[in-house]
Amino acid sequence: MAAGGTQLGLWSATRLHLTGNHYVDFNSGSGLIRHYGAASAFKFVTSSFFELDVGTEGGPSSVNIDNADNPVAVTDDTPGGAIYIRSKDGGADTDSSGGEDGGPVYLYSGVGSAGGGGAANGGDGGDYHIRAGIGGVGAGMGVNGADGLVYLEKSNADGFWEDLRIVPTLKLGGAANPNLSAWQPTGAGATLYLYEFDNGDEAFFTCQIPHAYKESTTLKPHVHWTPRARGVVENGNTVFWEIDYTIANPGANFPICGNVQLHDTCSGANERHEQTDSGNIAGAQISAILVIRLFRAAGDTWAGVGNNNQPALLEFDIHYEANSNGSREELTK
Repeated sequence: MAAGGTQLGLWSATRLHLTGNHYVDFNSGSGLIRHYGAASAFKFVTSSFFELDVGTEGGPSSVNIDNADNPVAVTDDTPGGAIYIRSKDGGADTDSSGGEDGGPVYLYSGVGSAGGGGAANGGDGGDYHIRAGIGGVGAGMGVNGADGLVYLEKSNADGFWEDLRIVPTLKLGGAANPNLSAWQPTGAGATLYLYEFDNGDEAFFTCQIPHAYKESTTLKPHVHWTPRARGVVENGNTVFWEIDYTIANPGANFPICGNVQLHDTCSGANERHEQTDSGNIAGAQISAILVIRLFRAAGDTWAGVGNNNQPALLEFDIHYEANSNGSREELTK
């Protein structure tokens, strides 16, 4: 856009290719980048740096990268056009030095300005909104369309990993309870308490699969534990953590319990935070309920006997893939 407000019109099948640093700067009023065309693509390509700069001098303004206000008639059964904001792929490795990183995408709101003097307040930072579209209202006996969902996915559509944490405020059955044991890390300072597990000790808990979960993906249970002051003495000895579990989606029946072995080996350091490898539990739906028995199975090589000499539980949790910030509906993904 040239000085003086000259408008640059880009119509169907137009490609604007710029080299160097370029700015589209709207200092007053409302600037609009809009593509008109029934089915053609609009590309804005720059080899270096491109910036949309809004309201830097002329007061409040707005910039729309807009595929919504299209004057061309849209025929029946034609979906709305998509908008893609994508950075450049990493360049191919031509000298065996390693592949190049893909370019990042930065989407951020403005920083509030400082007060001008005296007791003037600083300006608030700009809010950041990611908003999915609302489903259309059905006509007559038709059903309303589902609202859009904000997905967080990698390029291969895999989700991101998160923890479903079960901090050990345990339900104890009474027959084989773990011992609530005093722990003073390094032998000095404050005294803390952890549950230590002798052979056959067990605890029980339930948990619900969150709405952010990517349905049907594998759940990954594991145990965090510590040898406390026995790490050096127990170097190389095994601890047979295991779980029995049953899982059911809402409206389904709980099946017979499965078992996951989470056996681990002491790494040989006192007060070490140890973590077992993760096991596998077949995927489910959001709001599925897991009922779990955590226990120390017989047959491991831990040498300590008696209270205050057993491996101590820090936390049990389950890694799960998440691909959204919640579910589209209250009860379904």
